Amino acid sequence: MGVGELFNLSGKIAIVTGGSRGIGEEIAIGLGEAGAKVAITARREEWLFPARDELTGRGIECLKVKADVTNPDDVKRFLAETLNLWGRIDILVNNAGITWGAPLEDMPLEKWDAVLNTNAKGNLICSQQVGKEMMKQGGGNIINV
Repeated sequence: MGVGELFNLSGKIAIVTGGSRGIGEEIAIGLGEAGAKVAITARREEWLFPARDELTGRGIECLKVKADVTNPDDVKRFLAETLNLWGRIDILVNNAGITWGAPLEDMPLEKWDAVLNTNAKGNLICSQQVGKEMMKQGGGNIINV
C-alpha cells in the first residue's frame, strides 16, 4: 500500500477548530489534500474568509462557521451546519487555542481562566457534542492538539 492509499480520506468529513490560521489552517489543508471535506471554525469571521478561500483555491470543499468553542450553543450550531451540509462527521481536530504571555508572577487570573476555558474546556465541549454524533454513526476520530 502506497502513502496515497494509506492517507486517503476521500469521502470523509473533518472539523478543525481554530482552522482559520496557523497550525489549524495547515491541518485543514492537509486533511483536504488527502480528500476530506473540511469544516473550519474560529471566533473571528475576518480570519475565516481568507482561510476558506485558501482551501477552496486548492480544490478543497470547505465550510466556514464563526463559533467560539467555549460556548456550547456555538458548538451545537457549528455541528448542525456541518451535519446539514454533509450528513456526518468522521474527524474532529480540537485545535482552537489561545495564549497569554506573562511571567507566572504577573499572570492575571482572568487571562489564565480564558486560556483554560478555550484550551481545555473548549476541547471538552467539542469532544462531547461531536463525540455523541460519532457514537450514533458507529465511530470517528478525535484528535486533540
